[in-house]
Order: sequence, then C-alpha cells, then structure tokens
Amino acid sequence: MTGSSPRRSYEPVRALQRGLLVMQAISHSKEATAAQLSRQLGIPRPTVIRIMETLEDMGFIERSASTGSWRLTHRCRTLSDGYNDEAWVRECAIPEIERLGREILWPVDLMAFQNYRMIVRESTHRFSPFSIIGGIVGTTLSMLETSSGRAWLAFCSPTEREEILAHLTATEKSGFDETTVNRMIAQTVKQGYGLRCGEIYKETSSLSVPIFARDRLQVVLTVVWFSSALSVEEAVRRFLSPARESAAAIGRKCDAHPDLQQE
Repeated sequence: MTGSSPRRSYEPVRALQRGLLVMQAISHSKEATAAQLSRQLGIPRPTVIRIMETLEDMGFIERSASTGSWRLTHRCRTLSDGYNDEAWVRECAIPEIERLGREILWPVDLMAFQNYRMIVRESTHRFSPFSIIGGIVGTTLSMLETSSGRAWLAFCSPTEREEILAHLTATEKSGFDETTVNRMIAQTVKQGYGLRCGEIYKETSSLSVPIFARDRLQVVLTVVWFSSALSVEEAVRRFLSPARESAAAIGRKCDAHPDLQQE
C-alpha cells in the first residue's frame, strides 16, 4: 500500500479480491479453465474452483459443457461504473427498434443469448397496436423453438454453436433430434434469418435477424406478427428488409459504443 492510499478501517477482504481477479482474467481471455486461471493468478486451483462455483451460483459466469472452460455472462455488465445492462441497449438499440416499430406497427424485440436461452432485452410490445401482451422484457425463451434462438445458433461462432448444442442435447426435451437441428441451422444460414411459423406459440409467427458489432454476434432483432393476419411469405416480404436495415444501423452504433469496445 502506498503512502497516497486512503486509511482503511479494516483489512482488505482477500476472498473478494481473488473473486474480482478471476472475473477480470476471464474477461481478458474470453474464457478460461480453472487450471489456466490458477497458473495465471497464482491462486491454488481448489480456491479458483470454489470462487468460480460461487460466481456461477450468482449468475456472473457460466461453464461450457463441451470444453469445461468458464466465461462471463451479461450480468457482469451490471458491475461496471454504474452500468446496468441497459446502457448500450438504451443508447444504440432502443431508438432504432422504436423507429422500426413505428414503421411496421408490429412488435419488435431485441433478443440476447443468456444461460442457453434467449432473453428479451427490449421490446416495442407496449407501443405496438398489434400486441396483446406487455411486460415482456426479461422473459426467457427456448433456443430451438424460437426464431431468435435459431438465428443465434446459425450466426454465432462455430465454437459457441458446438458448445450450445452440446448443452441443449443434454438438457432439451423438445423432440428435436440432431438431424432436425442441423437442417434447421443450415436453412437459417442459407436464408439469412431465423423463422418461426407458429409452432410453440401458434397464434404468432416471427423472423429474426442477427446484429453484429465488434466482429461478433451481439444480439438478435425479432419481428412478431399474428399468424392469422399475415402469411409467412407476406411477412418476410414486408419486414425482412426493414429489419435488416435496423440491424445494420444498430450494429454501426454498437461498433462505436465505448462499453462494447472494452469487451
């Protein structure tokens, strides 16, 4: 401790210091195993494991089912300089999805991957004249049975896709087999967007386009419509181009946003 350091009432909490060091190291390397973190930080491996299991219980990190490595979750953003997980969403995405919502009238959702599900980060459901639901922000949805989940699987990195599918194979009980899932992903990649035609939510259908920034998939933009009001072909004709334009605009804003530049 230097002479300029403030006087402390108590000794530093060593466990907290180590926990933050572990999170910082994972952030810098994107993902890491317990052995790697132990070597890098000089902390005994059993201690590292206890720290990571505690952080996992709190939702700040998650473990890869296929590699055994650990990575941060979106919840970590709540810790940075008052950042509340909505800063870049509010500044980069909300104005654009609200503009798109006014243009097409149907609900627009901003979806992100979290804990092997898709979570609604923001939505225009509360403004749309064609929505019958509200309070959808924070809702989590299936990966395999939603257009947003299908888009994420199709456009995330191959490593991430492999890890997600390994987890879903072990936990999903939705009736999808490997052949069906691979065919679905291939079709989504080919057409350039995720699609749900009724299915799990029979009264609605949706399409989802990826939003890239900082050379990675960040979020997914989803448009929802009543299946009885529009055919899939008509909805794609009307909504796909505007959705892609909005996704590109959000991506450009995200590229310049300081919070995402630090990732």
